[in-house]
Amino acid sequence: DAEGSTVPFDKLPVAVARFLPPDLSLYYATLAEDDFHPRYDVKYKEYLYRIYNSPMRDPFESGRSWHIQYDIFSEENIAKMNDAAKAFIGKHDFSAFMASGSTVESTVRDVKYAEVRRVGDVIEFRVAADGFLYNMVRIMTGTLVAVAQGKISPDGIGEIIDSHDRRRAGMTAPAEGLYLNFVAY
Repeated sequence: DAEGSTVPFDKLPVAVARFLPPDLSLYYATLAEDDFHPRYDVKYKEYLYRIYNSPMRDPFESGRSWHIQYDIFSEENIAKMNDAAKAFIGKHDFSAFMASGSTVESTVRDVKYAEVRRVGDVIEFRVAADGFLYNMVRIMTGTLVAVAQGKISPDGIGEIIDSHDRRRAGMTAPAEGLYLNFVAY
């Protein structure tokens, strides 16, 4: 509670900075209600998946993105990926986009937005939802890459969702490149 705190909220980020690992930063802090839960009170989360698309490796991207050296991300293919990503939007049973063997009570999630864009040599896939299944974003990414490769039609995403069959979706993209980008409360 605010009365028991010895550090003012606006000074908390600086006070805890030296205790945090190098890949984590606290930018601001505020007082939450006693019944606040950081997991269950989330309105939505946004994930970002980054694909580095260049024939040559970039040491600064190593471990930070999925390196695909083949030139499959033309403007036309990015447009196809965006058309495909639109099918993710809305409330659906995403069991086809969940790692096999995963156990959850419900596989229904509400995707708020899903979009693909190119920024230089990086392809960014951003997706926000009220929750995500295990490997859901990585499987979505692998499926969108299959769209760019011409292996899956942009129109086929709805059928994959409706099938509830993991085998119909694309590969699971590597963990490199996946970021929890934003959490809205």
